[in-house]
Amino acid sequence: TPSSISPKIGIGTYTKILKENNLPIPEGVVYCPPGRFIYTVIELNRLDCLPAKYIISLKDYAKRHHLRITGENVSFLIRINRSSKKETFIFRLRIRVEDEK
Repeated sequence: TPSSISPKIGIGTYTKILKENNLPIPEGVVYCPPGRFIYTVIELNRLDCLPAKYIISLKDYAKRHHLRITGENVSFLIRINRSSKKETFIFRLRIRVEDEK
């Protein structure tokens, strides 16, 4: 199992860049998938990877509640904490789940 997952730019970043540059947002660009999701709030010191431990804790939660993870996950930046010593990033991690069959 991997120890970390590389982040990818999502729709939020895409739409933010378009707005900052006063470019039109194409119709249909925002897609909210149907289904049920489980969430957790995570704190990262770096933005180059997502430690697998966060995914594993949600996987364990899903298993306890008889849910199956579909593999679709998204992180939303909530806040950036800045101090003189370091910068940390707070994200909400969302993973799609289905009932176990």
